Amino acid sequence: MTDRVGPKHAKLPDRTALRHSAAAGSVVLGGRRVPVTRPRARSTDGAEVQPATYGTFANNDLLTEVVMERMLAGVATRRHRAVGEPVGDQVTATATATSRSAVSRRFKAATTRALGELMAGSASRWSVEDGFARRSRSNAMNNVETKSSDVA
Repeated sequence: MTDRVGPKHAKLPDRTALRHSAAAGSVVLGGRRVPVTRPRARSTDGAEVQPATYGTFANNDLLTEVVMERMLAGVATRRHRAVGEPVGDQVTATATATSRSAVSRRFKAATTRALGELMAGSASRWSVEDGFARRSRSNAMNNVETKSSDVA
């Protein structure tokens, strides 16, 4: 925040933004949402200035990635909370987005979006003949490399 607004209590005539108290928010940490107090700032014309790092860590995509990785690895929704990264008892007690229903909703939304993206793609990309041809060429190259390394 200091790089965008300047140091606290500094009298800067060319300042483009001002500190404007703090607000409640949450960030993703170890596969869960954790409540934090985030600083607020306003530009000199009154528009809200969002801290760049807060936007990165508050992004839901981070949490969705963790849920997808765990679900695809076979972790049940009821075990999601137990396999989270250790972050301390106080953080674990205040964490959210780890219930079975929250994990299930996030997984369902992510798979629905991924399936939609897959189905929106061109059908020509999924030619069976192309897949077999690529696999055959790849296998042939691997066999050649194996045989040449045996000779050396």
